[in-house]
Amino acid sequence: MPYVVDGHNLLGQSPGLSLTSPGDRRELVARLAAFCRGRRTRMTVFFDGEPPEGWRADLHLGGVRVLHSGGGRSADDAILEMIRRSRTPSDVTLVTSDRALYERGRHLGAKGILGHKFREMMSRDPRGRVHGADKPEKPSPEEVAYFLELFGGTGEIDPSSSRKRR
Repeated sequence: MPYVVDGHNLLGQSPGLSLTSPGDRRELVARLAAFCRGRRTRMTVFFDGEPPEGWRADLHLGGVRVLHSGGGRSADDAILEMIRRSRTPSDVTLVTSDRALYERGRHLGAKGILGHKFREMMSRDPRGRVHGADKPEKPSPEEVAYFLELFGGTGEIDPSSSRKRR
């Protein structure tokens, strides 16, 4: 299922990213490319206006195609035109938190997902696990004491062993 993403809308709602930074736009596109790679899907991201200096008007990064609406129309209009021209609009998923765009896209037959829900999806790996959730937490002092008692340790490291003293 291809995604059509309202790029400025998603960028403006992404913590730590700024609408005014071309570097942050690149960061968003890189994150979207990783999302597509992990899920074997593709998407088109639309940004308003002209591309930043050094960008091509039609840029591809993995499964992500980046388009700019140009000076004559809005990204919203370009997004709706893409949905309208789709052979199967019901296979398209529109990503935006712009309520008017969301409703217009749904009226044309596209599925819709709000930006914050999509960011939640991006934070999960393809199997639905949250990134970083598998990392174990450090044991509490009580847990360390319990294991040392259980396994007969003192907590001191033998200086003659190859391990460094902590």
